[in-house]
Amino acid sequence: MLFLTPLLDEDSEIEVLHDLKSKVVIGQTLEVLAQAGIVIEASDDLMHYKVPGRQQYRAQTYSVQGDYPGSAAILAAAAVTESDVVVHRLLENSKQGERAVVDVLRAMNVPLTHENGIVHVKGNGKLTAGEFDGDEFTDGVLAMVAASVFAEGTSRFYNVENLRYKECDRITDYLTELRKAGANVEEKKDEIIVHGRPEGVEGGVEINAHIDHRVIMALTIVGLRSKQPIRIRDAHHVAKSYPHYFDHLKALGAQVEWVQ
Repeated sequence: MLFLTPLLDEDSEIEVLHDLKSKVVIGQTLEVLAQAGIVIEASDDLMHYKVPGRQQYRAQTYSVQGDYPGSAAILAAAAVTESDVVVHRLLENSKQGERAVVDVLRAMNVPLTHENGIVHVKGNGKLTAGEFDGDEFTDGVLAMVAASVFAEGTSRFYNVENLRYKECDRITDYLTELRKAGANVEEKKDEIIVHGRPEGVEGGVEINAHIDHRVIMALTIVGLRSKQPIRIRDAHHVAKSYPHYFDHLKALGAQVEWVQ
């Protein structure tokens, strides 16, 4: 509606009733619209909008930011292993909510720097547990949960109920598969609790990705620290958001094998 209503002949008002999820994404939308020359007056709580009609989008060259949700998996993989990994085009002042995963990893004492749009992780596999509000980095939560599987102590991710309404129930379904791999996790309606196992997990099992690209990436992170390989069913569905994910992992040194 925010993209469409500026093109109408009449002015428009949009009012959101009850509650608005993914406010961060709305903020990103407003930012892109402003770059395209579109004027929209939004309330501070993003529940009400005034949109003048008869506007036109401005054609120009746009620079698309790097993707924090997909990068979260790469950063978590680097954090749980002995790695030296650099990820480019992750702007420090990005409005992507998942930018918070860098702060989460810092809080878990992962050695990293974030300067000039570059995140540099020098992973040593040693992480410290923490408590995190997952509401603003929804699509990065699963990767951070995977990292916390190997942290010292108990981690808690709260305000994450909206994970239940994605491609699968990303709380119950995901934690079910983590347990198969050997992780010690528990769930509440809107929380994920992880009792870390710095020694690693056993692995050696076949697990179900529930045809969910985020679950696939997160389970792969756990496999990197499993004593025995894990086999992820339907892993090709990672292509929904990150078609080259496994290629990039292999390029970084991970042992990945496609099994028919």
